[in-house]
Amino acid sequence: MTVDIRKEQVDFTDQDLLTTSPVTHDILTTTDQLKSDTINERTTNAGVTIDGLLVKDGGITLGGFLEIGSFGLQRSGEKVLETQFVAVSGVNNFNISNAATGLPPALSVVGSDTDIGLNLVTKGTGVVQANSVEVVTISGTQTLSNKTFEDSLDIDSTIGTLIIARMTTTQRDALTAVDGMILYNTTTTAFNFRENGAWVVGSGLA
Repeated sequence: MTVDIRKEQVDFTDQDLLTTSPVTHDILTTTDQLKSDTINERTTNAGVTIDGLLVKDGGITLGGFLEIGSFGLQRSGEKVLETQFVAVSGVNNFNISNAATGLPPALSVVGSDTDIGLNLVTKGTGVVQANSVEVVTISGTQTLSNKTFEDSLDIDSTIGTLIIARMTTTQRDALTAVDGMILYNTTTTAFNFRENGAWVVGSGLA
């Protein structure tokens, strides 16, 4: 049985309407939409289940944990956001976790694979920017432009070497030179060192 409540028959101005569906029957609306500023829980488990609800004109403010399966979003606790790929072959995902005082929050890669990297993919010519980066290990071919190293730089490789700047004498002389610079001069085909305010041309180097 379906009970039809029409607004022209009953005036609900400034009044609450309590609707109760017996047993397993549903409460239906003609537009399949339930519009309200708030939905107050009236169930024994102190929660509201909204199945397939289309939310329009705003959002939903949650006071607790939003869970999709065993993954979700919460405002407190260790894991703030836990994700899972829905693709058939997607077995690796990431978590965003908060931390206690004095400790940094974490973006952690998790999944069933043993060794998992993390790709930060930009769009077009966009770049990934960070105000401070501490790098323990860099693998593969890298180009480091205008970078300052505050510790030792260790090139640990048996299949490649460190290639320093290569330029002509004219390009070298256009630099704002400081002592300690080193480069390979393609004009003289020799290493140049900046020492005591002058360029020193290496010779007889094996």
